[in-house]
Amino acid sequence: MKPEQKCVSLETAKRLKEAGFPQDTERWWRDGAGVQLRNHNYPQEIDTSDYYQDYAAPDSQEIGELLPPKAKPDADSNSLPIEYWKDEESCVVAIMHYDSIIEMWRGKNEAEARAACWLFLKEKGLI
Repeated sequence: MKPEQKCVSLETAKRLKEAGFPQDTERWWRDGAGVQLRNHNYPQEIDTSDYYQDYAAPDSQEIGELLPPKAKPDADSNSLPIEYWKDEESCVVAIMHYDSIIEMWRGKNEAEARAACWLFLKEKGLI
């Protein structure tokens, strides 16, 4: 599988960076050069200057580690489980209440769907 298929898109990576997502991931997007893989033999940092325009490109596991197992869809709700599944069209992340979907995000891969959930929770101040 190509790195671009395992991680978020460049557009999502930009949104995550703007929202304060940690930038210390295994892969990152570099404008004009695609997805780069961190080389652990040579310490590298994502260039945060304006010269290269690097953006963390987290995969689903890296995002999942930052998502709580339960979340509140809003400040007045009880915590509800976050569930993941794949259907014929896309990967899905949802906040569920029994069999009812309270909030749902779809993505071309699991990283995109989890990123959408993380962005929602961050925007609502719930993480």
